[in-house]
Amino acid sequence: MGAGLLAQTEKIAARRAVALSVVVPCYNEIGGVAELYRRVTAVCREQAGHSYEIVLVIDGATDGTREAIFELAKQDSHVLGIDLARNYGHQIALSAGLEFCRGQRILILDADLQDPPELLKAMMAKMDEGFDVVYGQRVKRQGEGWFKRATAALFYR
Repeated sequence: MGAGLLAQTEKIAARRAVALSVVVPCYNEIGGVAELYRRVTAVCREQAGHSYEIVLVIDGATDGTREAIFELAKQDSHVLGIDLARNYGHQIALSAGLEFCRGQRILILDADLQDPPELLKAMMAKMDEGFDVVYGQRVKRQGEGWFKRATAALFYR
């Protein structure tokens, strides 16, 4: 067992409940993981003070994402890196993150920043209104071709 993985295992065992968990499946996100971390951290601090965790699930990444996430976790105790043995896909990675998170409230975000982390504030506001489940759906699908827009319209109708 590598030192990074051992440190993460010890971190998991010692964790306590937090007010907010943000779970993010990550596959080959080396180009954006630092920006993701910076923006999600800002939202978490604003919404939950210091009672939060960012659970980054490494889904078989091969581009340095794993090392970058473990470095973030080493520097920031709010970050937990979960390293899957191989690429299992988005849903399995998400399930793994949900299994390990400890938040009283749990938010899910994709790592590619397609949806701005700042939208999590609006989701938290809806939770404050008493909603148990909150999800977002893009209304404007700018920059996507007609086929993608048509299939999305069929899926979300």
